[in-house]
Amino acid sequence: MALPVVLILAGCSVCVTQISIVEALRNLVFDTYQRLSPRERGAENPVAIIDIDDESLQKIGQWPWPRSTLAKLSDRLAQGGAVAAGYDILFSEPDRLSPERLVEQLPPSPQRTEIAELLSLAGLKNDALFARSLARLPSVLGFVTTAKAGGTPDRVGVAFGGDDPRVWLPHFIGAVLPIPELATSGAAIGSIVFIPDRDLIVRKVNLLVNVGPDPASGTILPSLDAALLRDAQGASTLIVKSSNASGQQAFGVQSGVTDVRIGALSIPTDRTGAVRIRFARNDPGRRTPAWMLLADDEAEKLFERKTFEGKIILIGSSATALADVRSTPLETVVPGIDIHAELIENILEGVQLSRPDYVGGLEAVVLVCACLAALLFSRRMSPAYSAGGVLVLAAALWVGSFFLFRDAALLVDALVPSSTMIAVFGVSTVSQYRRSVRERKQIRGAFSRYVAPGVVASLEKNPAQLQLGGETRTVSIMFCDARNFTRRSETLDAAGVVHFLNSLHTPLTACVLDSAGTIDKYIGDGLMAFWNAPHDVPDHASKACAAALAMMAKVPQIDRQLAEEAAAEGRPHIPLGIGIGINSGPSFVGNMGSDQRFDYSVVGDAVNVAARFESATKEYGVDIIVSAETAREAPDHLFVKLDGIALKGKSEPVQAFALHGPRPATPDTTFDRFTGRHEAALAALNAGDVAAKASILALADDLHGARYRKLYDLWLERFDITRNDKDRLSS
Repeated sequence: MALPVVLILAGCSVCVTQISIVEALRNLVFDTYQRLSPRERGAENPVAIIDIDDESLQKIGQWPWPRSTLAKLSDRLAQGGAVAAGYDILFSEPDRLSPERLVEQLPPSPQRTEIAELLSLAGLKNDALFARSLARLPSVLGFVTTAKAGGTPDRVGVAFGGDDPRVWLPHFIGAVLPIPELATSGAAIGSIVFIPDRDLIVRKVNLLVNVGPDPASGTILPSLDAALLRDAQGASTLIVKSSNASGQQAFGVQSGVTDVRIGALSIPTDRTGAVRIRFARNDPGRRTPAWMLLADDEAEKLFERKTFEGKIILIGSSATALADVRSTPLETVVPGIDIHAELIENILEGVQLSRPDYVGGLEAVVLVCACLAALLFSRRMSPAYSAGGVLVLAAALWVGSFFLFRDAALLVDALVPSSTMIAVFGVSTVSQYRRSVRERKQIRGAFSRYVAPGVVASLEKNPAQLQLGGETRTVSIMFCDARNFTRRSETLDAAGVVHFLNSLHTPLTACVLDSAGTIDKYIGDGLMAFWNAPHDVPDHASKACAAALAMMAKVPQIDRQLAEEAAAEGRPHIPLGIGIGINSGPSFVGNMGSDQRFDYSVVGDAVNVAARFESATKEYGVDIIVSAETAREAPDHLFVKLDGIALKGKSEPVQAFALHGPRPATPDTTFDRFTGRHEAALAALNAGDVAAKASILALADDLHGARYRKLYDLWLERFDITRNDKDRLSS
């Protein structure tokens, strides 16, 4: 039991902690869920993508385009009714295609200076044109974070409540920012860097990053998506809520970021401020090629269709040459701009995936319940049914996990609970098997010397039969005893007595076991056995009779061996003889004694009768005496009636029979005639008929009656006493 408990505790620990290899496996599971049930796109997408695709590069020219071209594009977006525009593009250098840059390439001369002044007065600087255009529409420019010192951005409108979130946010030493002329135009900035998982798949996007040499004093900056959502709502500040903030009690434990509030949007995040995206299938048709917006006639068509009205616009590239591609759970190659669009759509539609803090505890509870069920299955059901039950339960966990993902966007792991449950079931099953093997060995060792192999097999299948206690059932009981044991013991030393008992009991025990009997105990030179317990023996009375006859057949062989040993040792040989009593009837059978030591035995009145029958064999001069019940239940044997036997503790004589032998396959008419004459003589004897003596004397000379001479002598003695009593009374 210790190992299952250890496995359960280990599983619970994995549920409530973050282990990289387990997280990687969970990601594979949740990725499969995404492929099975991707997000359905709404009829009206709140986001539009302006795609600098390969066709646009062919029509407009190679990248980078002049900023004047981008200014025209930005003006067209404002004209089309867009609410905000975000550029997944880094403008970290002045436009090298701007006219003043071209003039600077001319040799120094008064003419170059004059041309530069004219251009400045005409306002034809491309960066200035683009900056003025950005000011007409809420815009966000991208920046990238770096692991080395770089630009230090000014603080933006980010506030937080609770623990300082900078401890949990992704930290970068520096950043590559847009040129100041663009950054001061009124446009916001946002991080365009994705932080993929170890397998380079982008599953989540951080809404905030921490930039600065010192993490504790760094600047919290929004992502491109967070800044766009803020500007689209006209909000001024992002509010970060962390552990121990109002309404976010963590009892002093710093558990990380809990959610980010952007205007009217409250966005749940993981501890690092990231949002896990529920991706939809990639739809290239949702992108508008940039060249169409720059062409006057095509732009008019877009405006007529209200392609951009009321939407958040993302400008980026899917062009092969620009290589801005990522991998997601659904697609191997996806333009980065599409991931930004997916995140914004998730947030606006409220369908982003989440794994709240309580989920780990929920998984631990489910794990414990599943493991307890598996343990119950392994102990109460057959291996096949218990394995089936565990598989059904595991399937239920996986189905439940999938439906929570599909319908509630919750990431509830079924991997750890089901794996732990199967491991616990396996350990328990192996333990049960090993315990069963040990029990069977114990049973085999305890009973193989006392009961038949069939009985041992029955106990192996049902060890519960060996528990303290028992049941009442009909059994056949045998008592066997050797004659003249006291006299024999006087001629033997202690070792000789033990040798004699072993020589006697070994073959007699084999006869009992061979007939599916159970040895109850050895009583000096005698033994007690019974049939029909602990497993069923339908013909137990016949089996007991067959064992008794086999035992009698062994006696001459044992006697010859004892005679040879006596002759070799120069001591007198005492002929061996045994007497057997058998009775069938209801008795209490089971384990009797104490928890420390008990015997599998049988008790009851039927046992006492069998013991008295064995003692009566000496008086009646027959080898085997059985009860009327035994004779009735053993039709395949022949019996000779002995009349009623007075037994101690019985008010009335008990009818007894001598076991004559097995019934032959063909009817023996001579035996039938003998038993007829025998019972007629017995009836005459009991009636005091004067003809009884002659009948008894005739029986002694019969072929079958010769073996009952001592019985007939007893009857003749009884006849003489009866006649003398009658003559005395009549005189």
